[in-house]
Amino acid sequence: MGNSFQDQLLQSGLVDKKSLNKSKKEKYQKRKTKGKNRVQIDEQKLQLQQQEKKKKEYDKLLNAKREELKQEKALRAQIKQLVEMNQLPQAVADKGISYHFSDQGKVKKVLLSPTHHQQLTDGILAIAKIEDSYAVIPSTVAEKIISRNVDCIIVRNDKDETTSADDDLYAEYQIPDDLIW
Repeated sequence: MGNSFQDQLLQSGLVDKKSLNKSKKEKYQKRKTKGKNRVQIDEQKLQLQQQEKKKKEYDKLLNAKREELKQEKALRAQIKQLVEMNQLPQAVADKGISYHFSDQGKVKKVLLSPTHHQQLTDGILAIAKIEDSYAVIPSTVAEKIISRNVDCIIVRNDKDETTSADDDLYAEYQIPDDLIW
């Protein structure tokens, strides 16, 4: 019973010694390369997993950028809507007072009625920039806009309580109209 199948085939004369050695050699080589193939297959799987991981990270980054752009666009639309709904009308050229302010190093001007001019200097009104135009809005709306984007508000004068006490000392003196620039 100690005879292998190959030995039995050799004794019966169905196979010669050369073909047996050749089949043994092929079997040995298959076993030897089978281990190498496993290593190669494992390396390929690892490379595929790394590529998939990189692709997922890239996709997450792209989605985050898209989401950020959507949020910025929504904020701009909210700000534009707030300004358009709350902007005050500009004064007529012959009845208005021009209010000068700087925006990005350039001097700009807006025509205001005398009451709006006083309210702007007192901090009740503010000037907002939407795209390339300027609008006069109430300071409560300006605070809402500042919470969304600080760069949209160009002029917002804070109410100064220390000067109000000084103004009371000079309340009885009238300021002549020709001193308004």
